[in-house]
Amino acid sequence: EVKDITIVVNGLSKSVAMTGLRVGYTASNTKIATAISKMQSHLTSHTSTLSQWVGHDALRYCGEEIDAQMKSQSLNMIELGLFVEAVGKIPTDVIYADCPDVDTDRFGNIMSVRLEGRKVVAAHKADALYPVVSAASIIAKVTRDRMLDDLRKEFDCEIGSGYPSDTVTVQFIEKWIKDNGCAPPHTRKSWEPVKKMISARRMTSLDDW
Repeated sequence: EVKDITIVVNGLSKSVAMTGLRVGYTASNTKIATAISKMQSHLTSHTSTLSQWVGHDALRYCGEEIDAQMKSQSLNMIELGLFVEAVGKIPTDVIYADCPDVDTDRFGNIMSVRLEGRKVVAAHKADALYPVVSAASIIAKVTRDRMLDDLRKEFDCEIGSGYPSDTVTVQFIEKWIKDNGCAPPHTRKSWEPVKKMISARRMTSLDDW
């Protein structure tokens, strides 16, 4: 009985030092394995071209470009523009968008107009509702992780996850600003935590003077 309800889930990243290849496996009875295979094939194995474009393009925007655009529009509208740029490359009748705006209808309507009337389904936490958005989210995360690895090599130190809740990231940016008087390359200067750090650095300089 135990054998029939046991599912082994494991990966090779740590056990045989295959980090980066993201190879894993499961072991279970045939019925459970078949169900897992069906779910996995829908979520990850056959990621649509649309999902790949959206996940990839959304992460290729640099901090300097975002800072420049935020002088004239909100971050939500910048994201909307990136969504349009990504999905506009591929003909599709329906677009599912993980909406960053509080008003999903407004966001979806604006996006639909920019896409010449194509149907847009905008929803909060869309990655939990629609498999195609889940797939795009996975691609975005993998791409982001690789880009962070490149930045770690560039800075030759640990920079954390890049999120404001990560103390390693905060300490890295604080030290950089303290040592150099400006935010690190690739960092959004319009990001509120960074603005506060730069302001504090300037106040410290005035006090020293």
